[in-house]
Amino acid sequence: MLLTLKMEAALNQDRTHFTHQEDYLVAQAAMFELTGIESCAMTMTFALYELAKQPLLQARLRAEIRQTLGEALDITYDKVQGMHYLAMIVDETLRKYPNVPILERECTPINKKRFVALRPYADCFVRRGMPVYISNLAIHHDPQYWPEPSRFDPERFSPENRKLHMPMSYLPFGAGPHNCIGMAIAQVQIKLGLIHFLRTHRVEICEKTVDNIEFDRKFLLLSNQSDIYLSVERCL
Repeated sequence: MLLTLKMEAALNQDRTHFTHQEDYLVAQAAMFELTGIESCAMTMTFALYELAKQPLLQARLRAEIRQTLGEALDITYDKVQGMHYLAMIVDETLRKYPNVPILERECTPINKKRFVALRPYADCFVRRGMPVYISNLAIHHDPQYWPEPSRFDPERFSPENRKLHMPMSYLPFGAGPHNCIGMAIAQVQIKLGLIHFLRTHRVEICEKTVDNIEFDRKFLLLSNQSDIYLSVERCL
């Protein structure tokens, strides 16, 4: 992606639209830091929290990791992609805890229309240029699409159950041409983090572990309001 941007910049000689404001550059760097590192760390935290509450799921995942890697020290991309239960764990974590709880879009009707009708789903219109906010957190917790939405169940994303998902009912990275450009690398980062940790460690709940996570409403990404405490045991 960076090479593509560099090539496009070299071809584009019109630099009048560029800005050199320091605040703008700092904001761009902060956004890469926030979305590229912080979001993955939070997803791994939520995954370990759920695995600590359900030891059988954790045991199954650790068994898959050990069976796939064996005694090998190297972790290849193919090995990561071959851990299907790990993928189910990550997908279910992103369902219950989507990094970005609200997606922002802009209404751009085709054929230069001024309005878009939402019928038969709603008796209203959306005008061109109107900002549209979609709560994927609400969609991910809608029992119409996800039975018992508060229950952490990786089997929702088994090959058989994936076929039953309603379109646009799972939006952790958005959808369409403006979905998250870092989706693929984020998923690999999350998986690698869980693999490295759970290969040699096990997590359990402790007396300070909260029963339910409360979210920080002031934070841009979905984040826990208070610390999440777990007991960690090293097991080679």
